[in-house]
Amino acid sequence: MTNNLKTALIRLEDRRRDAWFDKNREKLLDLLADDFHEINYFGRLNRDYIINKLFEELDLLEFDMSEFEVITSSDNTAILTYYCDEKIKFRGDEISGKYHVSAVYTKEGIYWKLLLWQITPFEDDEQIQ
Repeated sequence: MTNNLKTALIRLEDRRRDAWFDKNREKLLDLLADDFHEINYFGRLNRDYIINKLFEELDLLEFDMSEFEVITSSDNTAILTYYCDEKIKFRGDEISGKYHVSAVYTKEGIYWKLLLWQITPFEDDEQIQ
């Protein structure tokens, strides 16, 4: 089941990324749990803020994902982690870098919904020393 689940969650992350690229609110809303939160460069943001404010101010320019891992904590909860190279434009400024993402999914009925999405700047040990 883990490989099938991993593939399904990667597809959902692809859909999330594409919704941002396409600036399609409905596509994004379909993926998010009602109590969704995101933790990113700007802080801890709830679903309404993401959809109604950040969606207008942020353009996703690049988002390449790699090195996926999945952890299941129950039949209804799974965590997908991966690395990404991201470039965004926010209020005229471009921000880019390599990041680590943790995406917590919860099962609502037969659908997996994104409950928490956290993106953290990534530096490997060699860069830190």
